[in-house]
Amino acid sequence: MDLCPICNKVHQRDGVATCIGHRSDREPCLAYPIKGGTVCYKRHGGSAPQVQAAAQARLHRRMAERVVVTYGLPQDIEPVQAITGEIARTCGHVLWLGELIAEMEPIDLVWGQTMEEEGSGTGQREGDTTKSRSEAQLSMWLVLYKDERKHLVDVSKAAIQCGIAEREIRLLEQQGQIIADFLRAFIDDPELDFDQVTRRKMREVASRHLRVLAA
Repeated sequence: MDLCPICNKVHQRDGVATCIGHRSDREPCLAYPIKGGTVCYKRHGGSAPQVQAAAQARLHRRMAERVVVTYGLPQDIEPVQAITGEIARTCGHVLWLGELIAEMEPIDLVWGQTMEEEGSGTGQREGDTTKSRSEAQLSMWLVLYKDERKHLVDVSKAAIQCGIAEREIRLLEQQGQIIADFLRAFIDDPELDFDQVTRRKMREVASRHLRVLAA
């Protein structure tokens, strides 16, 4: 801890920083500061609304910085901006995956091919055979949908703890809806005349890019 420029002493008690104010004898105030602040509550302004607001903002920023690290969000922008961007992106991905799942046959959500291998013998190509096996398993899209929904809930809760209002989170979710609507309209645009195989591939590519959009 640095020396105080006024009293030339360190303001701390038991290794913990104390209020930056001074007593009447110009000795350091040894009272602990308010949470997130630098001054004590009773003697040096810690009860003032503007001081408490600044302390709360400081706590929210520290929380936001921890959230950015926890979720691997971009660190070259403001922490709150990184969190709000992640909410919009994740919401867009959740809506997008939900639409993909709604278009799938129910059996495809719980049953699929789990193995394919080539061997010698007589098959579609001379000298080759292809063996495949299908069994009960959750679709990759269903697993992604479940994971992204949980991620959206977790990040939204963290955002509220960082002081981001629930109203702003609702607006971010609306931005996510815009992302999903745009992708669907683009891929299904009749002027592009994509066939079903191409549309399916484009949905897979769009989903992959949505997952890494924040990075």
